[in-house]
Amino acid sequence: MSFHTLGPVPLASSAYVARECELEIERSVATGQWVVLLGPRQHGKTSVLIRIRERLRDSFNIPCALIDLSAVAPAAEYAQHLRIVSERIAISMGVPLRTEVPDNTDLSAWLSTLVLPERKPVVVMIDEAAGGVSKLFRETFYGQIRSISTERAYSSSGSLPNRICFIFAGTFRPESLVDPRNSPFNVCREIESDDLSAEGAATLWRNVTGFEGQDVANAVLDEVGGQPFLIQYLYSKTSAASAHRDRLAVLSSAIRELHRTGDSHLRSLFSHITNDPVLTSHLRRLCADGRLPSPVIDADLRFMCVLGLAKATEGGTVFRNKLYENAAKGYLKEQLRQRDASLHNDLVNRLREVAVTDGRKTIWVMPPAFRAIFQVASDIMIRDPTAEMPQGAASPYAAPITASTQMWDRILEEVASRWNR
Repeated sequence: MSFHTLGPVPLASSAYVARECELEIERSVATGQWVVLLGPRQHGKTSVLIRIRERLRDSFNIPCALIDLSAVAPAAEYAQHLRIVSERIAISMGVPLRTEVPDNTDLSAWLSTLVLPERKPVVVMIDEAAGGVSKLFRETFYGQIRSISTERAYSSSGSLPNRICFIFAGTFRPESLVDPRNSPFNVCREIESDDLSAEGAATLWRNVTGFEGQDVANAVLDEVGGQPFLIQYLYSKTSAASAHRDRLAVLSSAIRELHRTGDSHLRSLFSHITNDPVLTSHLRRLCADGRLPSPVIDADLRFMCVLGLAKATEGGTVFRNKLYENAAKGYLKEQLRQRDASLHNDLVNRLREVAVTDGRKTIWVMPPAFRAIFQVASDIMIRDPTAEMPQGAASPYAAPITASTQMWDRILEEVASRWNR
């Protein structure tokens, strides 16, 4: 057997250790509670869902479907989207679909065509819940799922609304994926995919290699915390070494290589941060201060935890592990420097081309620059509440921003200081 770093861990593999989130989901399903499982990419969410489905089907004979929305082909019409989703649910459950659909634009009507055992619970797991649904259909699709939850209040106990349980999983913002008034996520129990514990990490090593390895597990945990993919990755690099001393040396080398080159895991993680000026600003402060307020009071900090970069502790929000912290201060710093240099040069050129009117200048910028400028201005005002915030309304297209010449000078100075740090 070997460690697993590509996709979900197969059911037959010994490279898997159950976590608390798995048990929490099963407890929720047992009481008919809907669940949204949030967590970073490559954090074992799909591996968890696969095992829950297996147990529900084999141990309790409960019809259970697991579909990946990101694998659903784009549909030109909503009825076509529902047909594809319903067919995938039927195939995953191993049940047929009736040919007659009372209303092919209604999800409940499609679900009613599933040939299901009467009065038994039914579980539908939707993985990658943020993907695979056209923006044209997203509000309707999730609104119709929400309406199924509402129907439970007045439907009979044996009806499908009172038998079906939805589990959603992914790396997304539940509060903004769809309109909260139509959202099924705010009637779900929110569960986070948790890291491996020290005991779990040692058990994983022992299950695959057959050797005791608490010292190896401790060294890995010290660097990457309990991040499941990174533990599997470093274990896979280390396990080939024959002697104990050699294993620790190989592990140290693998950790250095991660720091030196990074990999697709790190690039994917940080791309979500650097493409969002607000998250980028939070990251700067986290690098500088080492700790930010609790994510409970800040949706953007909460999303940084969902992405996996940070984690919540009793003392606030901190980096999830040493690797991420060092990457943020090194690799990411260079990416931000290049972006800030580009923004600075662009602002200098634009401001040079416009005239001063009543001590103010107006420039037109695209949305990324618009968000970045207002974030820089907000950072300035946190330090100096007397500073004057620029004026402008966000737009999907180019939009004007007006500020005093003094404020423009401060914005340029702030961006330049970031560039040169």
